[in-house]
Order: sequence, then C-alpha cells, then structure tokens
Amino acid sequence: MPTSTDHKVALITGGARGIGFGIAEALLQSGYRVLVTGLSDEEVTAVPPRDHLSSTRLDVTDDHAVADIISQCDQLDALVNCAGIAVARRTVTKKRDSDELLAHDLATFQKIVTVNLIGTFNVLSKFAARLAAAEPVGEERGVIVNTASVAAFDGQIGQAAYSASKGGVVGMTLPIARDL
Repeated sequence: MPTSTDHKVALITGGARGIGFGIAEALLQSGYRVLVTGLSDEEVTAVPPRDHLSSTRLDVTDDHAVADIISQCDQLDALVNCAGIAVARRTVTKKRDSDELLAHDLATFQKIVTVNLIGTFNVLSKFAARLAAAEPVGEERGVIVNTASVAAFDGQIGQAAYSASKGGVVGMTLPIARDL
C-alpha cells in the first residue's frame, strides 16, 4: 500500500483502466502516490508499472474487503470513486427467432445499481469515517470525488440501470458533502 510523508496518497476505485486510470495518471503527474483498484486480477495485472503507483483487486460491494483496503493504507488523502459497470439492455426485448417479449432481468439491473451506487457509497462512507477521525491539515482532512455520467440526466436506449445508478450517485453526493 502506498504511503508517504512527502506525497499525498489517493485511492482510485476502478482506477486500473478507463477514466479512473486517466485520473491516476493526472494525480501521479501532480505528485500523488496512487493506489488503483480493479475488479479482476486481469485488470490489476494489466496496470503498467510506474513509480508511486500500486494496484490491487477490490470488489467495491464487498464490505470487508473495502474496510481492509482502507485500514491497510498508512495514509490516504483522496478518494476518487470510478468503479462502475454498464450493461446495455432494453426494458423489453424480443426473443431471438420468436415474437415473445422478454422483460429486462432484475438480476442485471440490481448488479449495476449495486456496483455503481451502493459500491460507491460503501467505499465513500468508510473513507469518510477515516477522514473524520484524522487531524486536519490546515482546514482540510482530505477529498472525495464521485464520478457519475451524463447518463444520470440523459440516459440513452438500454441504459435504464446505468442511468438510475449514476443518477443515484449524483443525488447522494451533495447531501453527503453537507453531512461531512
């Protein structure tokens, strides 16, 4: 786990690829030490080796795993929540080679909401508890950034679950900021 007295340390969920990895690169250039997470071993091992960059597997919906990652870091100054999944699925589709109509399955909808919304809250709340217990540096204890999507406001065909989950992230961010 990264630690430093000379650098700030950031945890980026979903940082092993995509937007999260782009944010990791920007933070590295700004002098941060960065720990990125990915859902699979393949994602984590694909992270290119760099100074001040570590990677580990993390399922943001696993309460104990999240608590362990946060407690194992000697120092954490920033959290960027980028972990998320998307499955394009219409609310109603036609079965192949048939006129039978199929409803969007609940399990897929629940999984997307669980990872994108509940997983974001899971990591955020544990990180926030750690920050609240820390001594401030000046007037700050740290920073939390949640990533959502324009789909929270303008979802496209097949994005009902993804849009709902990202709308939830948007909806919880301001009240949480006020809480903290």
